[in-house]
Amino acid sequence: MTCDSCADLVEGALRKIGTEGKADLSIQTVRVEYNEAVVSSSIEER
Repeated sequence: MTCDSCADLVEGALRKIGTEGKADLSIQTVRVEYNEAVVSSSIEER
């Protein structure tokens, strides 16, 4: 990730599958918190 727009896209994609993510551009990482049951069912639906 190199810009705020990239970070927003990543965070938005995570929200679509029922997770919370926070991108940190300064260290180029994303911290993700999720409920395995919710994420698994969301992925299966796709």
